[in-house]
Amino acid sequence: MPRAVRHLQLPLLLALALAVRCWQINTIPPGFHFDEAFEGLEARRILTAPAYRPIFLTGNFGVPALNAYANALTFAVFHAAGGEAGPTAMRVTAALFGMAGVLAKILSAALSGS
Repeated sequence: MPRAVRHLQLPLLLALALAVRCWQINTIPPGFHFDEAFEGLEARRILTAPAYRPIFLTGNFGVPALNAYANALTFAVFHAAGGEAGPTAMRVTAALFGMAGVLAKILSAALSGS
């Protein structure tokens, strides 16, 4: 396989993974569920309350705060770009984490030689 083609495989696969996940991201999956709403409210609180910096979120049966911080960052980026911090922004966060998972799988396979 030509070297140029090998160098394009990873970016093309990542672009495909992101495109599949982002296709109709505002409508698929349908609805906005309570656990998503909880994370969104926590992300908003992280953005608006300077003293609120949790490590663990005790509501919603207790969850680590990483996703809420990631959503808060996505909310800030969407707001700076003139968009709305809401369900679509939260699903973009999930899509980016999913793309990172695809990248991790590809890299682990490449490093293990399989």
